[in-house]
Amino acid sequence: MKPPYVYVGSIRSAYEKKPWRDLERLEGIVEEDFIRPVYLGENMLPYRLLQPGSCVVPWDGTQLMDGKSARLDLYPHLARWWRIAEELWLENRSSERLTLLERLDFRRGFRDQFPAKAQRVVYSKAGMHLAAARVTDSTAVIDHTLYWAAASSEDEAIYLCAALNSPKVTQHVRPLMSYGKDERHIDMAVWRLPIPLYDPANEHHRQLAELGRQAEVEIAALGLDEDRHFPALRRQIRKHLADSPTGQRIDRLVDNLLTADALTATT
Repeated sequence: MKPPYVYVGSIRSAYEKKPWRDLERLEGIVEEDFIRPVYLGENMLPYRLLQPGSCVVPWDGTQLMDGKSARLDLYPHLARWWRIAEELWLENRSSERLTLLERLDFRRGFRDQFPAKAQRVVYSKAGMHLAAARVTDSTAVIDHTLYWAAASSEDEAIYLCAALNSPKVTQHVRPLMSYGKDERHIDMAVWRLPIPLYDPANEHHRQLAELGRQAEVEIAALGLDEDRHFPALRRQIRKHLADSPTGQRIDRLVDNLLTADALTATT
């Protein structure tokens, strides 16, 4: 019989800053129900997801629990892990403003993900080029290094991925960006573009969704060395799309959609 708990250990990274990089690795066991896949920016490529990480989420199906919650004690392994993590947070945080749970759920970033929709679109938070992909695992959570949005259908999700992955969106959004400290954060300006809401009755929208589906298949079959750093993989995919008939057709269609919608809005 499979045990109802799993071993967990905190991931270490060369990008950690003081004081966190000087702390010992937190290890222990946690009830399996509280281990979820997590997608970070480094797990997401245009039209394709890499293997997600894992994280501990104290969500019992009803609420997010902290160390003061009586419900937390119903899960003794989680309770032990979480209270140790809270203690480390309180001892090393840079400000007394937020508890550990408040930091993880900043602006409802965690609780608004429950329950998860069957189709979600994630896109990159930083960088000079947008990248977007679909998340169809309803158990997965999205890290703050990605933006996400729920889609009402698979076609809508693929349509949105096709639009966001098109370099035409980057081209159109660049003039809207305030250059300075945010010049690498294209996400701040993308929704100023007239990207139309998906309309299944619109032939061009349906065409873009179908082309996006073809692009997904192509990128899924593309041989990638997933041990390479994710920016290099994103560049490889962008080059493939730029050279492929599918990617070129998507770019033309996205350019036409943006231009047509902008003209309609100003006339």
